[in-house]
Amino acid sequence: MKLESEKFLIVKKIKIFIYQLNTIVSLFPNRDYVGKNKIVEDSFLLLSDIYLINFSDKSDNLKKANVLTKINMLDFYLERAYKLKYISEKQCLKLSSLLLEINNMVTSWLWNDKIKG
Repeated sequence: MKLESEKFLIVKKIKIFIYQLNTIVSLFPNRDYVGKNKIVEDSFLLLSDIYLINFSDKSDNLKKANVLTKINMLDFYLERAYKLKYISEKQCLKLSSLLLEINNMVTSWLWNDKIKG
């Protein structure tokens, strides 16, 4: 039962990240349409991929790697937004810290699945 609650917590954390991200992306200038769309799109795809892994064959390492890659890309998008001065350091750190927490939870979840499988 613990793993089920961990999965739910991962989903909950990703949703929190998406909601917080919505307020931040409004600060992106219109000229950076691609950057703005990528960070939003990848955050929704991350949530979708977590659901997909949860309801599919746990042995699909490509799906698992894809989730971890998306987390790292989202972190890069945040770093880029900070360096381009779209967001403050505080905003960047807050979302990056949430991503790190999500990354640790996903890694733990996937590792537990690997041990069981």
